[in-house]
Amino acid sequence: MTRAEKRCFIRYLNSVINTRIKEGLVNDEGTKNWIDLSTENLDESTELYERLSDGVVFCHLIDNISPSTIDWKKINTVKTAGGELSKFQKLENHSAVIDTALAIGLKIIGISTEDCSEGKPSPIAAILWQLIRSDVTKRLNIVHCLKMIALKEENETLEDFMKLSSSATSMLIRWVNYQLTKGGYTDIMVHGFGDEWSNSIVFCRLLRCIASENFTEEKVNLILNTEDFKERATIFLETVEVLGLNKKNIILEPDDICQGTKTLIMAFVSSIASSCDYCLSNEFTESVSKMEELRLELIDNLVEVMSEDVPEIKKPEIKAFLSMIKNLSNVNIEEIETKIFKQRQLVENELKEEIVKLKSELVASQDKVNVMSKELLIHNQDNQKKEELISSTADMLKNHLEEAKESQLKLLSEIEILNQKIKELEEKNTFLQQKVELAEKERDGIKDILDIKLTKFDSGISGIKKDLHFTLNLLGDAGDLKLAEYYFGTLTMDSILKLSPTKSGYMEKVGRKKRNTLKRFFILTQGFLFYFANEKSDRPKGVLRVVDCEITNDPKTMNSFVIKTASRVMTCYALPPDSREEWIESIQKQTSTGFIQLLN
Repeated sequence: MTRAEKRCFIRYLNSVINTRIKEGLVNDEGTKNWIDLSTENLDESTELYERLSDGVVFCHLIDNISPSTIDWKKINTVKTAGGELSKFQKLENHSAVIDTALAIGLKIIGISTEDCSEGKPSPIAAILWQLIRSDVTKRLNIVHCLKMIALKEENETLEDFMKLSSSATSMLIRWVNYQLTKGGYTDIMVHGFGDEWSNSIVFCRLLRCIASENFTEEKVNLILNTEDFKERATIFLETVEVLGLNKKNIILEPDDICQGTKTLIMAFVSSIASSCDYCLSNEFTESVSKMEELRLELIDNLVEVMSEDVPEIKKPEIKAFLSMIKNLSNVNIEEIETKIFKQRQLVENELKEEIVKLKSELVASQDKVNVMSKELLIHNQDNQKKEELISSTADMLKNHLEEAKESQLKLLSEIEILNQKIKELEEKNTFLQQKVELAEKERDGIKDILDIKLTKFDSGISGIKKDLHFTLNLLGDAGDLKLAEYYFGTLTMDSILKLSPTKSGYMEKVGRKKRNTLKRFFILTQGFLFYFANEKSDRPKGVLRVVDCEITNDPKTMNSFVIKTASRVMTCYALPPDSREEWIESIQKQTSTGFIQLLN
């Protein structure tokens, strides 16, 4: 509920209660207290919902809409000033409110007596708006106001019009456009109660149509020539009050019109319409011929509607049909009685003539009389069967109505249970979401801790790697050999081949001391390059650690390359010559992965 709606509704409530107090219809002390309308804390104020939580004000509104609907003997009220109803008494009151609200045509869906008794804003606001709308629009249908038939369009069927009549909003729009058209303002038609009313043009033209004697065209132009919309709305609202066209006391502020507040504009227009008794022509209802045409069309449409297998008696269009039949029943009653009397006299004269003829031909016509008697008996039996059928059909309809009512109550109960389950599921979902958020926070914390530890580990590994390289460089060839023995144990041909070599084969190497070329069998694995005298040798002749080594091609030959480490430079000649690139690529891969392999 917006601030504007809350302000307007509180004024309406105070007005209704004040009127009922003056009429002596308010006997409880609790209802006599006014609802605070302080503009300073209206947004935060919960007084409206608290005051309506006991259900008593709702009962007064319903009684104001449909007198004698409320059984006040069953309503709990506050007998002394400052008193308060118990929760159980509030539940009883709201149970009566919901039952009677349904009886007068309100739609109460998903609203429980518990929520209302606790003063929850949403259900309280829903019931309050429906009651206000019902009050200001209750005569906007042909059930309560036969003059509304004037709003029926020329090519519109009576059945369609009666369906339209069941919607207060649609009927109010039809009434506004009817007045505008009748007043000659055909250039503007309304489709709702929103922004199209914000500049007050429609309001002024409508007022001109329904109060032409007191609201002249000059006054219309005087208001519309005011450029500021708020000032224009202010003048219009003052004019409506002066003309006495707000009997429902729907009090608006200029901003409500300028902002196009739909609920308030609709209620205000309804109050204007009700205040002028809808300004509809009686030409149609005063014409006997037109009413006779309407009666015939009504009966035809009634047959169409009643052609359903089991029509719902509470359907708005059925209620409208029955109401119109009641309203039309006295229109041609004298003419109908006259026709019946003449027809009866005609029948009596014909019977007298027939009796004279029958007496003169009694003997000859005896068989004919017997036949007629039999036919009459059959006809009476048929009538009896028809009466039994009608009685049976009526009982069936009554049973169907009772079953429908029971089904409706059961459905409402199931809906209330479903709403409660939905509420519980939403609470569970909120709890699970909180647990998920907590788990995610814990996961992020663990991840941060692991990142810190991993950073420290990488830093330690880097330091170990530097220390290891420094030590191996100091030891030279002996260091490479000792490191290989440390990782792989005793170095033999068989033990090295079990290490899944990356590459093996013959190459020639340049001796370190004599610089002569020697053919050796090389095995590359785990970051080390082992070389043997031949492939049948058991022990290696030497080993070179190739981690972090540099490899360069010898431009003088096609098959030579140089391996340079921190402790040694070795020149090799690939055999066959075209395998040089394979050796270089395999050794380069070992330089980046060998150390990790050793750690693993």
